Amino acid sequence: SVFFYISFHTQSWFLSSLGMFHILMSFPIAYFFNRFVLQIIYVDTISTFLVFIIMGIGADDIFVFYDAWRQSYSQEPQIANSEVNRLSYTLRRAASAMLTTSATTMGAFAASAVTDMMPTRGFGILASMMVLVNYSLVITYFPGVVLLHDRYIKHKWCNWRFCCQPRKLGASSKAEQDVEDGGTVERQDSFAADEASKLDAPIPDDDVHARYGPVTETAAPITRQNPLGIKFDAYGRVETFLYKRFAPFVLKWRGVVLMVAFAILAMMIGFASQLEPETEPPKWLRGSHFFQRWDDAMFNEFPTSTDDDLMIAVLVWGIKGIDRGDHSMFDFGTADCHGGACGRAVYDSAFDPSTTDAQNSLVKACEDAAAQVSCVRLNQINSCFMKDFKEYRLSKSQTFPVAQNDFYTAINEYVALPEVQNKYIATKAVYLEDGKFKWISADFKINFLWGRLYSGEDVNPCYDSWINFMNAYNKGAPQGVNNMFVTSSPQSAVFVGAFTSDAFVNSAIVGVGVALSIALVILFISTHNWVAALTAFFWVCSVVVSVLGITWLAGWKIGIIEGINATMVVGFSVDFCVHFAHNWTESELATRVHRVYGTFLEMGVSILAGGITTFIASIFLCLTSLLFFFKFGIFVMATISFSLLTAFFPSMASLSWWGPEYDYGDLKIIYRHVCAKVRPITDDEEEEQRKGKGGAVRESDTSNDIQASSHGPSSIALVEQKQNNGTGTKPPMKFSEMKQKVSAAATGEANGEADGNNN
Repeated sequence: SVFFYISFHTQSWFLSSLGMFHILMSFPIAYFFNRFVLQIIYVDTISTFLVFIIMGIGADDIFVFYDAWRQSYSQEPQIANSEVNRLSYTLRRAASAMLTTSATTMGAFAASAVTDMMPTRGFGILASMMVLVNYSLVITYFPGVVLLHDRYIKHKWCNWRFCCQPRKLGASSKAEQDVEDGGTVERQDSFAADEASKLDAPIPDDDVHARYGPVTETAAPITRQNPLGIKFDAYGRVETFLYKRFAPFVLKWRGVVLMVAFAILAMMIGFASQLEPETEPPKWLRGSHFFQRWDDAMFNEFPTSTDDDLMIAVLVWGIKGIDRGDHSMFDFGTADCHGGACGRAVYDSAFDPSTTDAQNSLVKACEDAAAQVSCVRLNQINSCFMKDFKEYRLSKSQTFPVAQNDFYTAINEYVALPEVQNKYIATKAVYLEDGKFKWISADFKINFLWGRLYSGEDVNPCYDSWINFMNAYNKGAPQGVNNMFVTSSPQSAVFVGAFTSDAFVNSAIVGVGVALSIALVILFISTHNWVAALTAFFWVCSVVVSVLGITWLAGWKIGIIEGINATMVVGFSVDFCVHFAHNWTESELATRVHRVYGTFLEMGVSILAGGITTFIASIFLCLTSLLFFFKFGIFVMATISFSLLTAFFPSMASLSWWGPEYDYGDLKIIYRHVCAKVRPITDDEEEEQRKGKGGAVRESDTSNDIQASSHGPSSIALVEQKQNNGTGTKPPMKFSEMKQKVSAAATGEANGEADGNNN
């Protein structure tokens, strides 16, 4: 489905095929770097659905690059007439936009790596590497594909409808054909007319900003309906709709749009605030699946009995810790680690069960644990080596405890019995080396069904009871057996499972915070404007909150699956708002109104196409029986829906109201002011700044640059007149200078009107 949509958008089987090739190749290339460079061997099953994620991200990058390339035909002649200049323009515009969104997405996935959970950390690193590889390919490999298509393929249709037929020019192809025939693209010199001025006649050439080159005789007039003077033959239907219909709608109804958006946000905050941690065991299949229905019935409708397989809690003496050596957590399951966790036991050198006090203490520990710990099944001991050894001695009319000098002689005789070998030695419940104990354990059945995962809320009372017993025992135990600890058997892992569930929830909270912090930093760096960065960041946060509100509406709680998804949602929620904010700050247009039109025209179609492909890819995740994939698909669809609606409506409405124009919010100005405080600017440097890169600015260039506006003093249609055939630009005017010129212009107009009346 993603392949067909790319074919539809680019109208080329060639571009869609080779584009999908580099998207899918991101996975094996990223895995190669993970495996052989970063030495991350472990790959969890959860990593497999990264293919769905990278398809949405990669398709979005393809749209951004290809739309910029297609729109390069509509630029000034020195760009449109040169293949090299078109590619340079495309890379300058698309590479920076894609870098910003790729960096924020990488940061969101990298935030998953801050957790101590090995599968989540490995997933975050692999996902970040895939985004990096995809970005590298789309700015190196895909430009070559586009050039190959432009030179040899596009002259024939070979597109998604026909195959290899002679190319028939349509309206959207005329600009390209003009360039191929050696002509120039007739672009409109624009951006000086304010939308609120309501002009219906062409504006004089002297008042028009030379953004796209000189005005031609056939250029479209700058009117209220076409404030940028765009020639629509060079653009597609979606771009034309966004420019002619959608941008005026947002500008006209921006107040209503923001009020509705804030009302919905307040409602979603209320929903999200009611989210609670998951108190039920995690489910891995959807409720409609027959196995999940059977499992729910077994767990909820049938009480436990003494015949059920129960979890095992274990008391251990003689082990001090685990030495991981040079192994990392990602070596889990490898041959070097015998298919499991890596490391070797560190024995407690002080462990000595041979004294009479130690023998009695070990027996008493088993009896007291069964009687005192609240979750021990029927207060019974499952196995206790020292207690069985005592009963064996007494059954043989032998003394217990055994004298220290005779202890290991009696122990070796006892462990030689077949039943003892099967019960304790073969199961490694006890371990002897050179005839002496290295460790001893005792285990107890507890009231948790084997094979299930329980939440921390369910397990914590039981675990706390064991910890209290352990602390009390170690405090009063004799020397040599006073370093006992409690755990659960490897097969049941009830305590580890509960801690893992809680860790996923905690990592989700930390991950979302880290991901949003990274996104904010990248926004400041990429936009160089604190107003645009904070505006985009606010709406990104609103998307995250809205998705959490949908989570509550769906009846879900914050568990393992939701915790992982919440962290990754940040990566998807930043793209669209960041694309608009980045394009807004990179725009050469002067006023907010013009930037609304220009941003929708240049970036709107790419964002819309990227959202559609990601949404389509996530639909197939919802068709699986695995609950994780199903929930992640719902999370992605909700995120994409809210991100698109937020980016196109309240985000652009807010930018049109208080977004940056001219040098408003520019961090470079703050930097220059700080530097000026530290080192005053010399007269030569100030003169150089006034001249700019293209030479001195003529006084006449600014005489026609100011027009009154009904959108406030900060949206006066001041524009940057290009000099020397487009090689230099006039530096932005400071607000103080701008206000003086506006005041002088207004005074002059008033005096002129008064003189006219007197005459």
